[in-house]
Amino acid sequence: MKAVLSTCLFWAMLSPVVPLKCISAGDTTELSAENVSECKPGQDLCVAGVLNTKSVANREEVFYGCAATEVCHSGHYSFTSTWGKFLDMTIHCCSSDLCNNETLTIPDHNALTPNGMQCPACFTARSQNCTSDKTVDCLGNENQCVRFEGALTEGFNKGHKFFFRGCATEDFCAIKEKQKKGFANLVRIGNSIVTARKENCYNAS
Repeated sequence: MKAVLSTCLFWAMLSPVVPLKCISAGDTTELSAENVSECKPGQDLCVAGVLNTKSVANREEVFYGCAATEVCHSGHYSFTSTWGKFLDMTIHCCSSDLCNNETLTIPDHNALTPNGMQCPACFTARSQNCTSDKTVDCLGNENQCVRFEGALTEGFNKGHKFFFRGCATEDFCAIKEKQKKGFANLVRIGNSIVTARKENCYNAS
C-alpha cells in the first residue's frame, strides 16, 4: 500500500502544473475568449474589478486579470462625504479558469439610494483633519461612519493624500486591518491603490 502511495506521489510531483487561465482586459468591451492570459507562478486567482472615484483624483478604472491570493480582496469598498466626494470600488476574486467573466459596470454613485442613515462629514486634501459641521446621507450598503486619513495612489507614484469623515461600507472600514499583514495586502484594482494611515469606524444611525 505504501509503495502505491509513494508511486502516486512521485508521478504527481512530476506532472506539470497547469496554470490558471483568466480573462485579461481593461474594458468590459474586451471580455471574450480571445483575451485570455495564463497566470504566472504564484498567481492563483482571477480578478475582476471596477473603480469610480471623485475625491483627490477623478478616476474610473476597469481591470480583469490574474492575481495572487494575498493581493486580491473581494468586496465593495465605498465611501460618501461632503462636496460630492466619493469612492466606489468593487473587487471580485475567484479561483477557476475564466471565472472572472462577469460584466462589471462603472458604478454611478450618484444614482444610489439613501438608506436612511447619516454621518458627520467633511473632506480635505490640505490637512490631516477637518471640521464635521455637516452630515451626509449614507447610500446603498454604507452602514458605517468613518474618520479616515489615507491616500489614493496610482502604481508606485506618490499618492494623493486626503482626510475625510462620512459614510462607508464595512469592507472600506477593513482597509487598515488588511494593511497590518504587509504591503502585499493593500486594497487595489489594477494600478489604483487605496492606503489607510488612520481609520476609525462606528455604526451609522
